Amino acid sequence: MRVGMACDHGGFELKARIASGLARAGHEVVDFGAFELDDTDDYPDFVIPLARAVSKGEVERGVAVCGSGVGASIAANKTPNVRAALISDHFSARQGVEDDDMNILCLGGRVVGHELAWGLVTAFLGARFSGAERHIRRLQKVAALEGGNTGGRRTSCRRGRWHKVQRGRGHHGRLLDRCAGPVLHGHIRRGGRPR
Repeated sequence: MRVGMACDHGGFELKARIASGLARAGHEVVDFGAFELDDTDDYPDFVIPLARAVSKGEVERGVAVCGSGVGASIAANKTPNVRAALISDHFSARQGVEDDDMNILCLGGRVVGHELAWGLVTAFLGARFSGAERHIRRLQKVAALEGGNTGGRRTSCRRGRWHKVQRGRGHHGRLLDRCAGPVLHGHIRRGGRPR
């Protein structure tokens, strides 16, 4: 899996250890920094580029580490299509993906040890979104909070898969979102609900 990683000084050591473990496990690691330990750096400078890469599909998932994990989570969630969460237990690392399609795991470099962090990362990367109707419905409600801009937005098509959507006009001139998944599944109404 292509996994993006980002940290500030508070997560520098933990990020390095996780990135090394991911590479040994066969994952492709894309490092968004920090590239050197600097006590004056700021987590948004590294977390936002990671979140944008996840949003655009340039990396499949992301791991963001700051001192507590809180700042990284707040910053990442400002990016459309990102569902980031601060996680400190194995159940949530797995369930956050299965039920909530979480795509960025946030960790506190000063809060969790390496062994726990590694377990959380492997649970996160090993989990898959269930696609259950109730979870899709809930995620559509959350996505609606991001506003009417569908540029690059992911939404559920009638097959229950999450894909990017393209804005266009239907044969009656109505503004529609069209599923832009690997196979065109049909129209999706504005707001992401299957038609």
